[in-house]
Amino acid sequence: MGRVAREMVEKSGINVDELLKKLVAAAGAEFTTFYYYTILRVNAIGLEGEGMKEIIEDARIEDRNHFEALTPRIYELGGKLPDDIRTLADAAGCPDAYLPDSMGGAKRAGRERRRRRWETILHWRESPSRISLRSWSKRNAARSGPTPTSAT
Repeated sequence: MGRVAREMVEKSGINVDELLKKLVAAAGAEFTTFYYYTILRVNAIGLEGEGMKEIIEDARIEDRNHFEALTPRIYELGGKLPDDIRTLADAAGCPDAYLPDSMGGAKRAGRERRRRRWETILHWRESPSRISLRSWSKRNAARSGPTPTSAT
């Protein structure tokens, strides 16, 4: 299967090795943000956290779905995901995401601390999404013409 898909993509003028690098980077970005949102969701507690869980869960599911869509395409083209998770994360080209200090680090008083915590989380929510978007933009820039699945 990988040989036929690869030949179709090569015939369309795309450098398959370069495309595979970009697809693996995109998969790494999607997987690492999925992982981050999973950790973030279980740490969203309290009244404010309950309201954020739905937003976080939507982002988490979206990133998981993107990862699951990318993975078979990589293998169909004769590529593979790295055996080592650290290598996959490094290929993503984005920094590791950690819970904000405000979720257990720096101690601030009451309401101000909670407000800053969610502002920080919303900022972190935007960062992985921008990284994924950048990765997808690079992948799309490498494409020209129809994709193998759309060419019939």
